[in-house]
Amino acid sequence: MDRPIVAVVMAGGTGARLYPASRSDRPKQFLSLGGEKSLLARTVDRLDFADEVVVSTRDAFADRIEEHAPDADVLVEPAG
Repeated sequence: MDRPIVAVVMAGGTGARLYPASRSDRPKQFLSLGGEKSLLARTVDRLDFADEVVVSTRDAFADRIEEHAPDADVLVEPAG
């Protein structure tokens, strides 16, 4: 029996590591660095081998995921 390949993308960070470009109101996963697409969109694009893509994020960012990864399922983290 073949099992589906599920890719999980972690996208719940607050933006502290790429400061000042990335901040809590504009975390790095939604930034377009070195291209037109956001880092999240570029990551999901590379997952064409997966049968399913799940983006794990914090509640505050959940509504923004669809804009960058429209075909991905969203898993909201209960805590950081």
